Amino acid sequence: MPDLTGLWLTNVTPFTAEGAVDHDAFSEHVAWLVDNGVERFVPAGNTGEYASLDAAEVVHLTELTRESAPNGVVVAGVGGPIGPTLELTRAAMAAGADAVMVHHPVHTHAGRDGLAAYFRQIAEAADGKVVLYKRSHRVSDDLVVELLREGSAIAVKYAVNDLIAFKRAQIQLPDAHWICGTAELWAPFFQLLGAVGFTSGLGNAAPRISVAMEDALRRNDLGRVMELRELVRDLEELRAEEDSAKNVPVIRAAMELAGYRIGPPRPPLAELSREDALRVARSWQAWTAADLVTAASDTGPG
Repeated sequence: MPDLTGLWLTNVTPFTAEGAVDHDAFSEHVAWLVDNGVERFVPAGNTGEYASLDAAEVVHLTELTRESAPNGVVVAGVGGPIGPTLELTRAAMAAGADAVMVHHPVHTHAGRDGLAAYFRQIAEAADGKVVLYKRSHRVSDDLVVELLREGSAIAVKYAVNDLIAFKRAQIQLPDAHWICGTAELWAPFFQLLGAVGFTSGLGNAAPRISVAMEDALRRNDLGRVMELRELVRDLEELRAEEDSAKNVPVIRAAMELAGYRIGPPRPPLAELSREDALRVARSWQAWTAADLVTAASDTGPG
């Protein structure tokens, strides 16, 4: 099994002015992330706009991630209707993914039994190499534990900021890979309760911050962890506004400050307002003052 502990970078997908995936920009960005210490990648995650990608794009992004991070851990996002999801799962694994992450189900009437069957079919297609993505208690903790225990999943990205529920679940299977799915703002608290890693979007633009938090968490340097958390707090709170509608555009705006020309997000996502873009810029200025980012003129890529 690949090393699943530590930082998981959810890759942003760059687009051309015409709205196509910019494959060269994506590959350059992954290589830059590797150079900055990132080891675990999630192409076609929510930050990568999975819901706006087609299957061929997901597979190609997986291939490009593997090519640009040959020694990295690659977990490709999959999800949606069961038939296409099984096909995509097999294709992503063949394209070099170490595992697939099953996006949180969106079916209006999904219940426990149906979800259990759904996840088990995907697990069979992926030879058990599945990461569950829990964004609400619709995917119940008892089902998560059951799937982990039976080998239908190797990890769970726990993206519900319910620390009491998280601990109740984690204590049932403490040796499993429980990952904080709500980034640097919540990573310290989840780790105290048994998480062994965290996902990041802002690491696309400022990998040194995310890698520094990963290092501080490994060393149990809570003082440094909380310093870093405070540095990213305003940006992460901005991402959460409007029921997380600003989540991806905020990271894309930060990537522009890092020197990447990545184009606008695909509809139905929208670019940031001028006021919100200024908030991102203020965060970037604070990170620059803390010597945790590289000036756009010095990044090289983009």
